[in-house]
Formats: sequence, structure tokens, C-alpha cells
Amino acid sequence: MKFSVVIPTYNYAEYIERSIKSVCEQSEKDFEIIVVDDGSKDNTQEIVERVIDQGLENNIKYIYQENQGVSVARNTGVKNSSGYYIWFLDSDDILLPNAFKYAINFINKNPDPDMFYGGYRANYINVPAVDRYPSPLSGNRLKDFSALLEGKIKGINTGCIVFKRSVFDDLMFDEDVYTVEDFAFFALVIAMKKGKMINELLAEKTRHPDSLRDNYHAVLKTGTKMVDAIFENPKLDSEFLALRTKFLARRLLSLSRAHHRNGEHKQAVEYYLKGLKTNFRVIRRTRYLRCFFSSLMFVLKERLV
Repeated sequence: MKFSVVIPTYNYAEYIERSIKSVCEQSEKDFEIIVVDDGSKDNTQEIVERVIDQGLENNIKYIYQENQGVSVARNTGVKNSSGYYIWFLDSDDILLPNAFKYAINFINKNPDPDMFYGGYRANYINVPAVDRYPSPLSGNRLKDFSALLEGKIKGINTGCIVFKRSVFDDLMFDEDVYTVEDFAFFALVIAMKKGKMINELLAEKTRHPDSLRDNYHAVLKTGTKMVDAIFENPKLDSEFLALRTKFLARRLLSLSRAHHRNGEHKQAVEYYLKGLKTNFRVIRRTRYLRCFFSSLMFVLKERLV
């Protein structure tokens, strides 16, 4: 089988049917779909089983597990898949028409890469959709790894990235990371495997307020574990490990901004100062500096009251 499409889901009943059907409607039919329900409390199971009963395809699997997070759900999907390529799709996103066709054409011309990725259509609620194409890789793993950590490589997103099954012989999603888990995984793939960009739009990604990628509590629960997930991998070469301190400082600043946005100004100041202590050069990042000064003013005003 060519593709195993793994769709983790949690309380996204209103989106899941659309996501599954976007795969079933592809012109190329060499695929299976594995829906991993991570403990949904809504009627997700009912909807998925109804789609299966419609008989659109006979290769849709539904797996229910107790809520453990999207990383566990993705790993469960991989373990229950049989395709030569693994394609992750978030349950609020869809594959665009001809996504499989574009992928197969690319594979036929480029059989060597362990993963490839394309662009996506960002579908914002009540705002016109925007097509986004990703940054290409240079072919130098250390350079690309560093650029990804610095935010210079953009647009690599779940739904638009496809992995050879062999990638998962060495790597799985870190199950202690509850948000941006895909970033940590992609970073390790870029560091250890061969990747290439396909200049086509492959998926439509829905941007809405309750999306997991914007979940504040998941961000805090993850904390700096994303840094550990990347840099504590025993197969990562020493030249890559040298970038840990710099990336840790960036992560601390991101946590500072998350606290600032949630009105937790004391924690925002504490995380910013930790980031500054870790790598003083992060002071150049003015957007984080502005958040820091704003939170600092709130803290000082509270002390004066």
C-alpha cells in the first residue's frame, strides 16, 4: 500500500467527516485511513462509524484510546498502519484535490528522500484563505536544522509532509510533548534524514480559536520538554547538540510571551529573565522584549499598590 493517512482527533466531530472524505475523494486510491480517537467526549465515534458504513472506502480504521495527547495518538496510528508512506492529517484539515497525484509524481521522480513536504492553504474563519508555500531545504542537514530552529525555514506543516515508513524505525513522536510536537519531530527528521520540498499545495489547514495548536494549557504543560525531545535523542550528532542553549533561550522567550498574553505577568517576567540568562543575545528579539517590558510594568504597578 502506498499511503497510510493517520488522522488523530479529539472532540472535533464537526470537522472529522470532511477530513476523511477529502482523502476518500482523491483520484489515486492506493491508501488506507487510520482515525485515532484520543478519548473524544463528543459524537466523533458515531460520525466516523457512519462514514465507514457509507462504504466510501473499505480501508478506514477507527481506533479509540483514552486521552493521552496527540503525540501518543500519532504513534498509535503509525503502529497500526501498513503503508509505505505515512501521511499525517489533522482532523480539522483536509487534503486538497490531487494531493496524492502530486505526491506520486514526485516520488516517481525523487525516490530517495526519506520525507517530502509541500505547501498548504490557510483557511482562516471569516477571512479569505491564503496559499502558503514552504521554504526549501539546502541539503546541508546542520544548516537546515539550525535554520528551522531559528524560524528561518517556514511552512512545514502537518498535512503537507509525508514520511517513508523507515523513518519510524529510528524516530517516533515524543509523548511528553503536548503541543508543537510536530516541530520537534520534524527537527529530528531534518537532522537525521534526507528531505526535499515539493512545489505544490497539498492540504488546507483550518485556523480557528479552539485549535490545539493555540491551546495555552498545552503550551504550559509542554514547557521546555520540546527542547529535551530534540536534543536528548541519543542519535543526534554532537555538532547538532551545540545548538541546544540557543534554542532553549528561544523556547523560554516563547513561554514568557504565552504567559504575557494570558495576563500572567509575573511568570512572563521570570521566563524572559531565564531566557536572557541562558543566552543574552535573545535581547535582540524585540517582539519578546516588548512583551517583557509590558509585563514588567504590570508587575511594578502591582507592587506599588
